[in-house]
Amino acid sequence: MARYPGLTLRVLADKHPAMGPGKAQLVAAIDATGSISAAARAMNMSYRRAWQLVEAINESFSRPVVVTAT
Repeated sequence: MARYPGLTLRVLADKHPAMGPGKAQLVAAIDATGSISAAARAMNMSYRRAWQLVEAINESFSRPVVVTAT
């Protein structure tokens, strides 16, 4: 993911960040790897933290951004 100096984009929902650079990177990693656990490993993040972020992202939008399946 390219980084641009001095530019950070955040999508707010009820004054709370619904999507920022870190969550966007996680969603991109999930898309690239096909799984939350693989994305978490690739980002040096615990599975629990990745799952919490996915839940927060999905709760912030009217439709799920990340669709999960077992």
